[in-house]
Amino acid sequence: MKTDPYPDGRAMLAALKEKARSAHRAGLGTSIQSLQDLAIFDRFLCRVFSVDDCPFALKGGTSMLARLPGARRTTDVDLETAEMSIDEATTQLTAAASVDLGDHLEFRYLHHRDTGGPNQPGLQAAEVTYSVTVRGAGTRNPIKVDLAIHKRTPTAPLESIVPAFRLDLPRLGTVYAYQAIAVEDQIADKACATMSIYGGLPSTRSKDLIDLAILARTVRIDARQLRSSVFTEAAHRHLPAFMTLAVPRSMTDPYPNGAKNVAVLSDLLNRGRALGADVLTVQRSR
Repeated sequence: MKTDPYPDGRAMLAALKEKARSAHRAGLGTSIQSLQDLAIFDRFLCRVFSVDDCPFALKGGTSMLARLPGARRTTDVDLETAEMSIDEATTQLTAAASVDLGDHLEFRYLHHRDTGGPNQPGLQAAEVTYSVTVRGAGTRNPIKVDLAIHKRTPTAPLESIVPAFRLDLPRLGTVYAYQAIAVEDQIADKACATMSIYGGLPSTRSKDLIDLAILARTVRIDARQLRSSVFTEAAHRHLPAFMTLAVPRSMTDPYPNGAKNVAVLSDLLNRGRALGADVLTVQRSR
């Protein structure tokens, strides 16, 4: 039997908040508010992945949360695609975001800015911002999409995942699985970013170390595929092949402050223990 949609945006938001409250009480997510925010992300991504032959794939922090809702909180959506300009990718993304799924939500393009740089060969990137309107109930915080265009194809096949943070709200409308970068490719990206030098300086992205520790603890990883992904990504970035991960102090020093908010890392707040948890053989650089 067909489920009737919510009569208006206010009814939808009220139901969403109540479901987030009960889901959090049952142990899902880091807070009621974060679950509500992720539900809005979910409706945006359902639009993106509702398109036939979708050219985009989920990566980064949102992909982490889709697999593990207790992962590091993120405030944006990370997507990548291949072989098109930033303007073409933004146009396709905006067209997908405008699909009406009957949930009283509207996502409208506001602006974008280039974020790529010389330290990322073969990569164009942009931050694309969309307004979020709940019909009859005002606006929400904008959604920012970190959009990356790679001149390479993923080493591992893309994965289809149903987000772990998705709330069970049948009246909200049609849902879609996400197309995501494989875990092994995501680890390779973060490992090679850790080994890279930026303007003569090492990486400061302590959140990459946090994500590597989370993935090592929570996700089943194909070691052979991981090896292939790491060597392929290293070659793409013009890095020498490596078997150990040298993590700079610029990443390890801030690590405890970020990791303390991630439940699955509660016993890995010590930097040395976190490094020992990584999926690669790890050496800390001096």
